[in-house]
Amino acid sequence: MKTIKDRLFVLFLLSIAIFIFILLISSYSIFVLIIGMLALYFAILFLLVFFMYPKTSKRQNIPKVYPNVAVVTYAFNNWKPIEETIKNLLKLKYPKPLDIYVITDGSCDFLKKYPIKIITIPKKYFKNRLNVKATIMNIGLKKINTDYFFCVDGDTIPKPDALMKMIPFLEEKGVVVVNGFLVPSNNDNLISKIQTIEYNFSWGLFQRIMGAMDSISVAVGGMCLIQKKAFHEVGGYDENNVTEDRELVYRLREKGYKFRFSEESRGYTEVPTTHKQLIKQRLRWYYGEIDTATKHRKFYLNKKYNMYGLFILPYTLFMQIISIAILFRLVHFIYKKYVVFYYHLLVQMIKQSYFTKLPFIFPNYLPSTTFFWLIIFVISMFLIYVGFTHSKFNLKPKYYFAFFIYLFFYNLYLGVIYLIAMIQNIIGDFKWEKS
Repeated sequence: MKTIKDRLFVLFLLSIAIFIFILLISSYSIFVLIIGMLALYFAILFLLVFFMYPKTSKRQNIPKVYPNVAVVTYAFNNWKPIEETIKNLLKLKYPKPLDIYVITDGSCDFLKKYPIKIITIPKKYFKNRLNVKATIMNIGLKKINTDYFFCVDGDTIPKPDALMKMIPFLEEKGVVVVNGFLVPSNNDNLISKIQTIEYNFSWGLFQRIMGAMDSISVAVGGMCLIQKKAFHEVGGYDENNVTEDRELVYRLREKGYKFRFSEESRGYTEVPTTHKQLIKQRLRWYYGEIDTATKHRKFYLNKKYNMYGLFILPYTLFMQIISIAILFRLVHFIYKKYVVFYYHLLVQMIKQSYFTKLPFIFPNYLPSTTFFWLIIFVISMFLIYVGFTHSKFNLKPKYYFAFFIYLFFYNLYLGVIYLIAMIQNIIGDFKWEKS
């Protein structure tokens, strides 16, 4: 349950966004220039980190000793798609015997034909809970005796060598979590194609950068390797947080642990295919992200947490606030330049009964900073190119329209969802909608 301080903190962040929006209205060119210069600085910085530290996310020397690893996934409500995941988990390469565990409510009898171990948990733990996954994983993982958990979502398919390529990162002292590289397995419609572009850009570029800066912010629930001792030391997943894999990282960082990203450990995960599914997913992600940032706000600008606390977290928060301010500015711009303009035009047309031979009237809208934004756009395109090249994503013709939507509209779409998540954090607690 959120405290008054938590809600006031999020309200404060939203107030900053509104203040920046007001400044954008009153001194548009100056503030756009400042924001643009900051964006340019961050883009150049990230590119430098990306190219200066190419090996941080690549497999190093083959370890002399391989730890004991248990492969863990989950399924309930007779969820048949888990079968495909199980078939692929059985193909994993590893020099030691691998036990595959499925945490279930007992409804998935069809799994008994596979050489796996089933952990059955009472059905009461699958009902009326804020985060069912966190609850059942906490219970199930306590029943497994091993050194590490290779956790895989029920709709994720890892490549056979994914686990093997994660292990070398454990040789570094303090590393307790290794994330894999996830891309969508389904890309049949516009929404899934946009996410395919998003994943390949984000994972292809920023995960290496975050790894190089020791600032990975999530133990990716879809596919990651976690040290059992460290996991239980911090109490496992937070069952009151809807993004348990993100919140876990904060508590592990408090203990001084490190996180790495294995760009060669590939996996394929199912992504939403409808607006309703996508909004539901991102609303949960953003609500949990804000909730976690609020709960662990002591991390911000705290030198104890090095680059993560002093730079990455403030940068992420700043960019989210700026995105909300720009969203407000865009709405204001459309209202002022188009809604009001065409309203008065329509009034004059009605007064003069003039509805024929109407010329196309488009108000002058290009601001004085257009050329500067063009430079930012070119640099952004280069960042996308680097991300795609690194992730080996081929932008085929079937992705062209999705790429256009991603460039010009998708971030605004996500900005609206993020704003809704902020408001939810202020006025109420997250209500989980059952699928």
